[in-house]
Amino acid sequence: MRRALFEQGSQPDNKKLPESSNASTSHASIQQQLQQQREAKRAIAEEMLMSVANTNAQCAETLAELDRQGEQLARAHDKVRGVHEHLSMAEQHLHRMEHFFPSLSRPPQPPQPVADTASDRRKAQAPVVTSPANQPRQSSMEQSASSSDDAQLDMALEQITNGLQLLQNQSRVLGAELDRQNAKLGGLEQDVDTANSRLRQDNRRVRNLM
Repeated sequence: MRRALFEQGSQPDNKKLPESSNASTSHASIQQQLQQQREAKRAIAEEMLMSVANTNAQCAETLAELDRQGEQLARAHDKVRGVHEHLSMAEQHLHRMEHFFPSLSRPPQPPQPVADTASDRRKAQAPVVTSPANQPRQSSMEQSASSSDDAQLDMALEQITNGLQLLQNQSRVLGAELDRQNAKLGGLEQDVDTANSRLRQDNRRVRNLM
């Protein structure tokens, strides 16, 4: 009897071992889940950062194209103004001819007023677009994996914020340039219509003198 009690008392307590093993396994599982969440957040942030950088680059290209288009509009407007100057000289010659041949000429129609759309052209300066730098990876010797991932995520979020601010500024410049060119197109169209009207009137005056 005593031997049985001794053997029963000397047996190790095996009930506590599974509890310790389960706790260790649960802790490792939680750490793995946290690590996966940090990696997923970092991947999303890097993808957003790349998307913002690409959008900024496209916006800068659009602004450059609008700048070239604005230069073409300015040259076209200069040519139309040159046409008006030649028409004015031709009308002066027609007026002298009508003065010498009053019986053959009819009272000239007053020319339509020429739209005064000459204005200083200002270029929209596009902010410089910089591509996002590669995220520096901190060594495990300096900080733990958790703090390293958090630092990289914070850096990516800060760059995303800066990229969005840059995109907002570029959008404002783009809108202002579009408004300016639309107004310039309206003035150019009016000048062309006025030049065509003056040219038709001068042709009638020439036919009356012949």
